[in-house]
Amino acid sequence: MTAFSAREIPGVVALGGSTSRAVGAVRQTLTGNTENTAGVRVELAEQKAHIGLDVEIEYGVGARELVRALRRHVPKAVEEIAGVTVVELNIVITDVHLPGADVDADADPVAPPGATI
Repeated sequence: MTAFSAREIPGVVALGGSTSRAVGAVRQTLTGNTENTAGVRVELAEQKAHIGLDVEIEYGVGARELVRALRRHVPKAVEEIAGVTVVELNIVITDVHLPGADVDADADPVAPPGATI
């Protein structure tokens, strides 16, 4: 639920760093679980939640505005769905997704872009 509510914010590309996303993909393959919780840490004590989010954001999105939106939206969603109070929300921007940074499946992984072989 925390991961879902964070992904609803425009500009959030992914949760977690590249390593945690890779581990999540392997876990999804092995278990069939489609809920990716990479990049989300929750400690729950006495109906109070302490949440940590690691997010990758889009290039060009204002980081301050995005963090403010996450701080408004995530606690509200968690409180409405789970009935617990979010007393702490720590957000770490782990990466910035650059335009055109997606790996092209047809590209030669050894040759640098624009190189002729």
